[in-house]
Amino acid sequence: MDRLLSEFRERVAERIEALAAARARIGGDPDARAAVRGIAHALKGSGGTYGFPAITAAAAAVEGATDEHLAARLDELLSVLRRETASPPPPAAQASQLAASLAEPLQALRDVIRQPLVPPTAARTALLVVDDDPDIARLLERLLAAPDREICVAGSAAAAEETIAAHAFGLIVLDLVLPDADGRTLLTRLRERPDTSTVPIVVLSALRSGPARAECFALGADAYVEKPFDVTVVAETVTSMLERSARVAREAGVDPLTLLPNRVAFREAFAHAAAPGRRHEPISLALLELDQYRGLAATHGWGTADRARAQAAASLARALGRATMVAHWSGATFAALMVGAREDDAAARIADALRRLHPGGPGAGAQAPLTFSAGVAEWTAGTSLEDTLAEAERHVVTARAAGGNTAVSSSRPEAAAPARVVVLAEDDELIASVVKHRLEREGIAVRHFTDGASAAEAVPRLRPALAVLDVKMPGMDGFELLGRLRAEPALAGLPIMMLTSMGNEQDVVRGLQLGADDYVVKPFSPVELVARVHRLLMRR
Repeated sequence: MDRLLSEFRERVAERIEALAAARARIGGDPDARAAVRGIAHALKGSGGTYGFPAITAAAAAVEGATDEHLAARLDELLSVLRRETASPPPPAAQASQLAASLAEPLQALRDVIRQPLVPPTAARTALLVVDDDPDIARLLERLLAAPDREICVAGSAAAAEETIAAHAFGLIVLDLVLPDADGRTLLTRLRERPDTSTVPIVVLSALRSGPARAECFALGADAYVEKPFDVTVVAETVTSMLERSARVAREAGVDPLTLLPNRVAFREAFAHAAAPGRRHEPISLALLELDQYRGLAATHGWGTADRARAQAAASLARALGRATMVAHWSGATFAALMVGAREDDAAARIADALRRLHPGGPGAGAQAPLTFSAGVAEWTAGTSLEDTLAEAERHVVTARAAGGNTAVSSSRPEAAAPARVVVLAEDDELIASVVKHRLEREGIAVRHFTDGASAAEAVPRLRPALAVLDVKMPGMDGFELLGRLRAEPALAGLPIMMLTSMGNEQDVVRGLQLGADDYVVKPFSPVELVARVHRLLMRR
């Protein structure tokens, strides 16, 4: 413990020097301001965790300060850093304080060691910590260490993916703000990989917004812990995740909450049904999203929402019958595989199941029922599973726009809503053509502008459902455009996505602080981009 605290103090001294050097340049140097906010972001997470709540509070004030007030907040932070580290308590007392906070979680870990989750002859369980803050990474290494565990650390998304490609991990701790990517982008990619689709992922982040937490759970996170964190909470969360992971390993292919097949099992079933050489029957796919999930979580908490999700999943599987495979896809979304059903028949079967779930409709009964918005699409030979599900997801958006509790497909247009408009501000014609092509395939109208000023003028007039902004554009850049849009009261509810090659931590933090709802770094996956666009449209 002495060594951990000593290293933290040494790193604080280095950061004081860096902040003092940047202080003279922040008035006219955007890079200096970005560097200051980046250092403050790291201190916000590690300060309170190491027992210095005053550092966390002062760092948070710097990270959230406007350019006008940044110098004053920085002076306050420097004063706090110098005061907190100038006269440290006796090393033994300080170490004892941190050791006391770690005693309970470390004892819990020893209990786990005495009753191993895997047979003694099995290989050690590998845990991956993805965090670019060395102080947090060192603390987690100490906290999570055990004889039957191997702890690996990656400081960026690229390093994490390289490490995952070479090793199998039993649990991943993931920071949300990384120097080369948004952690949510990495989370999405991990959930798409067969080898990491069921690995427990604990998101550990200084982002305290409810939407960030909700989106991480929707993307497949198993837990969300805010920085600065209580080490007991992290230890208990990891222990719980490993225990659940062991149960899931015994029941491979099963979602532990709903007891339905998981995404991997669904993909395998589809691959078997669509395998070349088989006598091909028609195959239809459906995505069904629980309409009330986010509302239940906001009102009653995530535990209540998850119990409702499990109950609704069981009811849905019974209503669709054994002829339909129902699987948990992600968050509150379920997938259905109907072999031998054309799209119109599949949509009718889904709609009938929704009616049988609630014969009186959504308003019947003393309690509000749990309903689904469903989208149905038929697979055709030569089309990928992802493209067919993307079409189904577009229909889910339409079903949600129509009020929910309905099934929509291209053969059931009666619930269709008007096409939504997305404003795209992007000066790269090639990138713009790719985005337009993919979104227009989803039935989304795209209005393209090559500079920020034109987009700023058009958005209030068009009232789009979403704005997608590049950062580097001639004249008004994307950050300035984002700030202008967020300053308009009439556009307060407009979802805004940043789509840019500027993926370092300071740029991501700046975009989120200015009010962006999502941040996608180029080069990007078109399939992932479409999924993120649909998610923002559904939220709206």
